[in-house]
Amino acid sequence: MKKNIIYLLLIPLLTIIACTEDDLTLTPAGQELESSFYQNDEQLEQALWAAYDPLQWVVWGANPFLWGSIGSEDSYAGGSDPSDQDSYQLFDVYNLTPVEAGDDNMLQMWRSRFRINYRANLIIRYSDESKPSGNEAIGHAYFLKGLAYFEMTRMWGGLPIIDDVSPVSRYARATQEETWAAIERYCTEAVNRLPAKTSLDDNGNGIATRGSAQCLLGKTYLYQGKYNDAIAVLEDLASNPNYALMDSISGVFWPGNRYNKESIFEINFSDGIPPGDIDWGERVAGNASYTLCGPRSGEIALGDNFIYEWGWGFNQPSQSLVDAYLAMNDIVRMESTIIFSDTITKYNPAITFQNPFDGYWDRKHVRIKGFFNTSDGTRVNQNIIVMRLADAYLMLAEAYNRTNNDANARSYLKQIRERVGLPTADIDAASGDALFALIKLERRLELALEGDRYFDLVRWGDAATVLGPLGYSVGTPGVQTNGLLPIPHPEIVASEGENQLEQNPGYD
Repeated sequence: MKKNIIYLLLIPLLTIIACTEDDLTLTPAGQELESSFYQNDEQLEQALWAAYDPLQWVVWGANPFLWGSIGSEDSYAGGSDPSDQDSYQLFDVYNLTPVEAGDDNMLQMWRSRFRINYRANLIIRYSDESKPSGNEAIGHAYFLKGLAYFEMTRMWGGLPIIDDVSPVSRYARATQEETWAAIERYCTEAVNRLPAKTSLDDNGNGIATRGSAQCLLGKTYLYQGKYNDAIAVLEDLASNPNYALMDSISGVFWPGNRYNKESIFEINFSDGIPPGDIDWGERVAGNASYTLCGPRSGEIALGDNFIYEWGWGFNQPSQSLVDAYLAMNDIVRMESTIIFSDTITKYNPAITFQNPFDGYWDRKHVRIKGFFNTSDGTRVNQNIIVMRLADAYLMLAEAYNRTNNDANARSYLKQIRERVGLPTADIDAASGDALFALIKLERRLELALEGDRYFDLVRWGDAATVLGPLGYSVGTPGVQTNGLLPIPHPEIVASEGENQLEQNPGYD
């Protein structure tokens, strides 16, 4: 599998030898080249990697796990100080505004996902779906569109739905309902076109499979309260014998277990050198976000007593999250999720930490020794897991509970609890809303720091209660904004005219 980023440059070349009357009727420059480029397997592979590529732009805002973590009570933005990557910092304290300063994290998230959409549209427009390779390429394109729009719509609500490659200057913003409908359509197309896993060891070449599309479609239904639809698609995924929970939750995130049997979709990275040897922004091969989130210990080695290395201290777990684990005696998941400063200083008292909050660091997203180029923190050969089977089980538990089938809800919930050796008597005794409360807690403990918590609280209607004391009640995002983030101001300015984007409520 090619792991380095492939940059797709389609440059039409027109050679004029003589000019006749026939030359005055011309095919638009580039059109024939575009339509012919997507026809053989090598070209399709290059186009697909170009479409997948923006998922790797994870440092300056386009991060699949930071937004949903730092907006919740589970973690702080962290970094060097309160000005380090402004948008993350302001989201952490519910003080986001449409006009961003500094790093423009929201703008990078927005633009990276629409870049994915455009490149996917090219594949859909020009690939030959009558050929197996063309049909599969279109399936990948639809999956990427669904993922990009899903991640954006839970941040910003209704979006411009762009399904073509024509040079239309402006696209009207769709409603939230229309946006969800588009995502359903994209995911359904992907389910119907993508190949399924063929064994527990089948890694799907590190890109999306039918199961990836099913999980995303199920999550799309769940967010809308379409519980029966979610059950139908997620049950098909859960019954696939080629997926299974890992025996150990720590094994899920061990970089040596790429594409493990629990993984449903992950973002690929390598420790290679990208074209032009530019390691930041849009041209990066390695997973620099794992450098972003390690313990901020002055950029010095933590020593031979530790398997992980220093970082820049983002996504710092909170005391609230630690307390939630301790209340359940959930030591296994706590130690698989959190690095304790006290543990580090026990072995090396000389280490000091910069800008620590409660004394904890992200264990799920940290550089593990042996899986990165030690000379460059941007070249980290560790993938980001975006979807995994435990999430699918918890979504099924929620959907069954909400449709009054608590027996099935308990079955899926207990499998998650039992993996970490915790008792399940409280699950057996609960039903209805009491069982739903246990499901919510299990989602928090199992999926902590993976990017779902903030959006779960918003969709459940719990954000004001849980996050209110932290500033959400009167903040931005907050109650007045319906939990949505502000559309980046440069995008509103760029869309001036008849179909200019309207800012979300509460950001006037």
